[in-house]
Amino acid sequence: GCDATGVALPTGWSDVAAKYALLIDDAKDLVYGSAASESGNNIAKALARYDHAVAAHSELTKFVTNAEGTVRSASTVEVKALGNVQSSGPAVVIIVAIATITAIAAGSVLILHRRKEN
Repeated sequence: GCDATGVALPTGWSDVAAKYALLIDDAKDLVYGSAASESGNNIAKALARYDHAVAAHSELTKFVTNAEGTVRSASTVEVKALGNVQSSGPAVVIIVAIATITAIAAGSVLILHRRKEN
């Protein structure tokens, strides 16, 4: 697909969405419940980029949900805070996808590690 300016979006977005859907419920709740922040941990940074991408490209599927399936939506404050992030088309989406995969992996490892300790 293309964005509103005709720039082709990478197909990786649907791959990331499919991988997110495979997460265990606790990992989804962890990601969903985290605050987006460019200066936070990896999950917060990935969510900030995710929120910016879905706000800038309405055709992207919003795939971050909690265990119950409620779709995450960025607050106005989060979107305004990211307003100074310069978008360069597909490069931003690729960075978002990579950051999201990293955050998902880190969150999954953390949850699995905590479960092993219990």
